[in-house]
Amino acid sequence: MLIASDLLTDQLRFERDTGTSAGDVVRRTARRARIPVRAVIAGRGDDLIDNLLTTPPETHRPCLEAAIAATEAGREGVIQRGRDWTRLRVPEVRQSALEQALEQCWPWGDPRTGADFRAAWLAEIETALTGDAVVMGVGPLGLLAEPDGLLDRLEARGYVIDGPMWRE
Repeated sequence: MLIASDLLTDQLRFERDTGTSAGDVVRRTARRARIPVRAVIAGRGDDLIDNLLTTPPETHRPCLEAAIAATEAGREGVIQRGRDWTRLRVPEVRQSALEQALEQCWPWGDPRTGADFRAAWLAEIETALTGDAVVMGVGPLGLLAEPDGLLDRLEARGYVIDGPMWRE
């Protein structure tokens, strides 16, 4: 797991000098407008760390393989993912080697923690949809656009999804 992290952050320099994250922008804007924000919490920090440390090493193999592929794609792969993202080409972003690594690695790629995170996100979204307020969410692309992901589920329930095409 540490090797994969080193490959993505140190060797590939992913998330270095990227500016403000979408989550930071949403939190700051909501705070200025005095709109309440609810964070999705999927367990306690010490439980998450315990899970990371006790997960059998073989479960980290897909992450390591994906991190190696992303590193081999190089900075150009990171740049192309950014270009695809800014051009709203969601399927291309999801197919990028870097996105594959992010979805394969801890926490989302871990069988237990990833399932807990998905369940927490989906529960929070269900809670938000039961109210009368306008709801805006910022979440991981894999959770949103994966097959039978959040966008597919909302569309199946009759919600109108207005945004870029997320399926191939």
